[in-house]
Amino acid sequence: MTVVLVSLIAGVLQSGCSVIFVERAPANYADRPSFRCTTSHVAPIIDSVFSGLQLLALSETDDKSAEFVATAATMTGVYVASAVYGYWRVSECREAQASLAARVRDEHEQLQRYREFKLTPPPLLQAPPPPANAPAEVHNTPSGETP
Repeated sequence: MTVVLVSLIAGVLQSGCSVIFVERAPANYADRPSFRCTTSHVAPIIDSVFSGLQLLALSETDDKSAEFVATAATMTGVYVASAVYGYWRVSECREAQASLAARVRDEHEQLQRYREFKLTPPPLLQAPPPPANAPAEVHNTPSGETP
């Protein structure tokens, strides 16, 4: 039992890239204007590779003692669990990022429709009407007299 416990602790300390490095999407991502989380599968892939290498080492070795098999099985389990966790969290993050992108796109389209409706510029050939309280224009004739 002690060997398995030590193996488990050692496995967690030397593996678990996904557990350590994958940042999950926040629980309230739908209410946030932006957020960061891990969208890359690099850490889960590394965990998957190490679990495969651990299984390969277990199958290729001549040492089939109970302690060695327990240690290798424990390490493989740690790597597999970390990989599964990483793939799950990355998938969750990608879905949350897609949801955010759709929400931002919808808000942008709504804003564009609002601007088109409210802020249509007047035609360029029409002069704006004079203000209601503007003084009357004074026109001078060539002789300097007002008409």
